Amino acid sequence: MLTSPFTLITMAWRGLRSRWTTFAATFVALALGVGLVAAMGQVLAGTFSAPDREPVRYAEAPVVVRSLAELRVEAEHGPRTEPLPGAHPLSPALLDRLAEAGEVTVDRVFEVGLPDGPATGRPWAAARFSGTEPVSGRAPVGAGEVTLATGAGEVGDELTVYTGLGPARYQVVGLAPVGEEATVYFSDAEAARLDPVVRLVVVDAAEETVRGIVGSEGEVFAGDERSLLDPANARDTEALVAANSLVGTAGGIAAFVSIFVVASTFAFAVGQRRREFALLRAAGATPRQVRRTVMTEATLLGLAGSAAGCALGDLGGPELAAWLRELGMAPPWFVVGSSPAPVYLAFAVGVLVSWCGAWAASRRAGGIGPTETLRETHVQPSGLSPLRWVFGLAALAGALAMLVQPLLEGPASLLKRKQYTPLVLLVLIALAVLAPVLVPPVARLVTWPLSRLRGATGMLARESALAASGRTAATAAPVLLTVGLAVCLLGAAATVDNARTEEEAARVTAEYVIGPGLSPHLTEEMATAAAGVPGAEVTATRETVLFDLEEDTALLRRQARAVDPAVFGASLTLPVLAGAPAELDDDSIVVDTEWGRELGERVSIWRADGSPVTLRVVAVLREGAGGNGAYVTAANAPGAELGELLVSTGEGSDSAVVAAGLRAALEPLGAESVSRAEWASAERAEAGGATRLGMRVVLGIALTYTGLFVAGTLVMATRDRRPERRLLRMAGATSRQLLQVLALETVLVLVVGTLLAALAGVLVLGGMSLALLTLTGTGAVVVPWALTGAVVGACGLVALASAVGAALPGLSRP
Repeated sequence: MLTSPFTLITMAWRGLRSRWTTFAATFVALALGVGLVAAMGQVLAGTFSAPDREPVRYAEAPVVVRSLAELRVEAEHGPRTEPLPGAHPLSPALLDRLAEAGEVTVDRVFEVGLPDGPATGRPWAAARFSGTEPVSGRAPVGAGEVTLATGAGEVGDELTVYTGLGPARYQVVGLAPVGEEATVYFSDAEAARLDPVVRLVVVDAAEETVRGIVGSEGEVFAGDERSLLDPANARDTEALVAANSLVGTAGGIAAFVSIFVVASTFAFAVGQRRREFALLRAAGATPRQVRRTVMTEATLLGLAGSAAGCALGDLGGPELAAWLRELGMAPPWFVVGSSPAPVYLAFAVGVLVSWCGAWAASRRAGGIGPTETLRETHVQPSGLSPLRWVFGLAALAGALAMLVQPLLEGPASLLKRKQYTPLVLLVLIALAVLAPVLVPPVARLVTWPLSRLRGATGMLARESALAASGRTAATAAPVLLTVGLAVCLLGAAATVDNARTEEEAARVTAEYVIGPGLSPHLTEEMATAAAGVPGAEVTATRETVLFDLEEDTALLRRQARAVDPAVFGASLTLPVLAGAPAELDDDSIVVDTEWGRELGERVSIWRADGSPVTLRVVAVLREGAGGNGAYVTAANAPGAELGELLVSTGEGSDSAVVAAGLRAALEPLGAESVSRAEWASAERAEAGGATRLGMRVVLGIALTYTGLFVAGTLVMATRDRRPERRLLRMAGATSRQLLQVLALETVLVLVVGTLLAALAGVLVLGGMSLALLTLTGTGAVVVPWALTGAVVGACGLVALASAVGAALPGLSRP
């Protein structure tokens, strides 16, 4: 029996046709999973194959030369390089040599502020390289004239422009077309006054000649390379990285959910077909033949589902790319890749997933004995198979290892998305695999109140859930997955964002924080104006970078702040583990534990201009959720710009009067002063916005998928229990009572799945709480209660509609 492949295929096909409702959920889940993988594969391919862009800013420039400044350090395995920050000019000698080769035009690109938003300042001499000509008026000539390519004014208007040297009034003498960026064109002399450093020039000479002159003193851009200097290039690169990260994460979760859904559905289907397989055994089929039958069914289902999924993915890829463009998570020109490889790969993944999902189920089917034909009930055997025990415990052990190891070695790593995302998936896998063992005690606890109710409805629902714990576990699994992803993924992201913003807010103890407002950045004039307000005590921090050669192998770029040591305790409070930050001087440094240095140790580093220095560690800070960085004095931060202006109210001064004075002094300069609470609130609102949006997109994809899984599983379970409902009708139960029992059972399954998801949340968020307690001294976690409640409600509606809809056709007949 069942010896020829044709016989196997014929029986498998007949089995699929006769039990199409059982396999419909698997087919839909597989098709949707393959569709998601195919669509995401096309989008992912699109992030690696960005189209060639024509130059815009320098479309008509012959050759462009830009200054190059980098730090080069000899390490154990060869030299290491890092670009240096700040404005690094082209040398006068190089400019003279270039002038001998051809006409040299200086372009200056700097930030300015307008009343309606930020803009870019440039000299009018550079406008011709983008083909820009005035559409009305003329080009700027005098120091007080500008030509606008912003749409913010008309010819003849008086306009306040906020520059790095402070605000100034200019007359609009011309208007130019608005391109990729809002631009304010100044006269060449005025642009040189506002931005005196020469960092970029256009040379009218042959490319080979210019490259020979420049050598290693700068970067040369010609031909299509000129598009790298367009302002949209950096934005597009950042957006592509974000899209790549988002789609990669979503694709991983989609693959995980696909395997989970298909494996669970096959296992459930085998449990429902125990008598069918027992009849095959009684007819002489061997366990191997039964396993081959199940695997043949999986192959047919995998081929059909994968083909349908590839068709869906081919249609859905462009739609997914359009969605990412609308969300601002991909460049406006972004399209899916043209290669068919992602679709072929998705097809192969679908067939492989169906095989993997059915393999464990086929082993279980092969173990069914002929005596199972004597069973008249559909109660599945309780407990776990040895293979499932091994797999479940291995997943649990892996999750605990991923949780415990960072807590012992480096708690900060647990707060990274690449660490907690696989941790969440492992925890959910472990709980889902071990669900048949976990569900009975949870279900007994949840249903205990029903045993105290009068009437048969509660008793029937309770006993059904307890007697068929395998079925309860199978139907609770999709709820566990859906709610668990919402609680763990979004909860982890929100917890990390909240910890970082709270830590930043706790660092600042000043009453007011001054921001640039309309100005492109803070200026010394603003600091002087704020210090002139009676009762205002102003302290400033400056942003800089330091370079550290870690273990003579990696050159690390570390963020740092330059401060006056007097600021500590007055306006800044640091999480000190050892030492005293107030001892900071020009020969010392304050670091956090991420540096791996001890108190009193001398550290050899390089400053922002590339100059080396050796400093003594006078204090070590707690690393924190986002890293507390390092602190040095202004002497070790050459070229550092103002980062924060912190204002405290002097003794005997009125805080409200100081606030009013700050507003009056700073408003003409384009700066703004906000209270510490307002500043912290703005930081919270801004922090992690892209991460949260990406997680919501990923979660939305996963929830759509698992919502179908919830519906399909409950339809399978409900339709398979028609004999039970017929018996109850014969015993005198009404249709209304049967629906009440069914609805109550569905709610019980929803509650059990939600409690298991809560257990996953306790493990993941509890571990993150311990990590935060170590890093920041507080272990507060953020649970997305509103979103979790919405997910649970959506699961409940889908589950009730699916279960009741599947049961209604059979309730009309007793």
